[in-house]
Amino acid sequence: MSVRVPQNAGLLTWLAEQADPAPRWIRARRRISAAKLRCHPDLVERLHSSAAGLPGTRLRYLVGFPVLVHPNEIVFGIAAGTTWLAFRLPLLGRRAVIPSEWGNRGLGPEWVDVDPWLSMFPLHEGTSRVRGWSRAAYTHAAELGGPARASRSDLGGRR
Repeated sequence: MSVRVPQNAGLLTWLAEQADPAPRWIRARRRISAAKLRCHPDLVERLHSSAAGLPGTRLRYLVGFPVLVHPNEIVFGIAAGTTWLAFRLPLLGRRAVIPSEWGNRGLGPEWVDVDPWLSMFPLHEGTSRVRGWSRAAYTHAAELGGPARASRSDLGGRR
């Protein structure tokens, strides 16, 4: 799977800046070793579960960061560390988010850093909000376009 679509250019530049040494190219991977993971496994699970039920969404790793990838290859969610989660949201969606208290990581204006745990809410409400933001980001990624492709599961194969 390639995520080299124009809509991901800013993200890929940012990711390359986070790596030491800087990679020559960035490749989406299905799995990585624990030593290369730049995110706590619980937050990887939170990111992945936020996209439950979103057709064709894949969890991939870019330079050790877990990301959510729309079927059109546009990345719409990313996580790192133990508390950083960001979604690519339209302007209207950005106003409805509870932002992270740790501030923005500089991905650009479309990306909103959110509090992944929302500990001020009951568990089910926090989970519901994070899933809602993920759905909004998924819809926004669809609107941004990109080369939609049929997955193997759409073609009757394994994914």
